[in-house]
Amino acid sequence: MRILAGMALACCVAGCANVGLREYQPFEQHDSDYGLIARAAVKLVERFGAISQFVVPRDLDPRALAALKRLHPVVLADARPADLPLPAGNFLVETFSIDTEGVATFEGDLGPTGCPGGCGKNISIPYILQGDDWHNPSFKIVDYAQHREVVPVNSASTRH
Repeated sequence: MRILAGMALACCVAGCANVGLREYQPFEQHDSDYGLIARAAVKLVERFGAISQFVVPRDLDPRALAALKRLHPVVLADARPADLPLPAGNFLVETFSIDTEGVATFEGDLGPTGCPGGCGKNISIPYILQGDDWHNPSFKIVDYAQHREVVPVNSASTRH
């Protein structure tokens, strides 16, 4: 009888071991996901410059907007002239979304932008669900101050 009870307990433990992990279940978006991703993304972005406020598109998901408001003040992008450079400390949110497969994207420009020589950074951060946690496998930064001029070998200026 003890052997049977032990086997039943072992099967129950083995069968329930991964039940709690979200990655093994059909993806279901939680409102708290936006808060988790926002905090992690801001922490990463602020390694490159402090954020004093977010500039967001009007159609940003309300859950994403609420998560950002808990971290820094928020202004709507259409409340400022489109041709106005982005001041230092402003982060223009281009994308903050979570798709139906559990892949999230946080992307935007960190001011200042619009300098004559180029300045500011575009930062793109993907997140994927692993277990019960959001994981960032990598991120991409485009530094607008980095300019490279490519001159073709056969250009007229290089011919003698």
